Amino acid sequence: MIKTLLLDTFLLMGIIWMLISIVYFCIRMDRLLSSMEKPVVETREETAEVVLSEEDISSSSVHSDFNSFEDYRNRFLHTSRFPRKTAFTMNVETLQVLRNILHDLNQRVSMTSYIENILREHLREHQNLINDAADKQRSKTTVTL
Repeated sequence: MIKTLLLDTFLLMGIIWMLISIVYFCIRMDRLLSSMEKPVVETREETAEVVLSEEDISSSSVHSDFNSFEDYRNRFLHTSRFPRKTAFTMNVETLQVLRNILHDLNQRVSMTSYIENILREHLREHQNLINDAADKQRSKTTVTL
């Protein structure tokens, strides 16, 4: 009789522990999913229009050495393979512009590859400037590509 009572008690405690674990898991998932909700973004008829300020237009980084869309495609619209990845956040409007570009150009390249290619090109283009500025702060090379 005592063995049965102990067994029933342990069984009941196990069931209670399992229910508490399920409730805890549901609460955590609810918090996780609510923090991942994406804000609504208004789009303008799904066009890949990029609006630049006067400062952006006058800066030398905007003027590129592309002679054709093929040059742009070869530089940015190709698949990049990288074994180690990480997640990051960015402005929702900027992300939507990039999505619109890929959609409007009907390109079969992932958003990850497109962003990776843009950032790599930016770092290549400004590598010396970044390293020179960093040299004033510390003694090692910041960007090596």
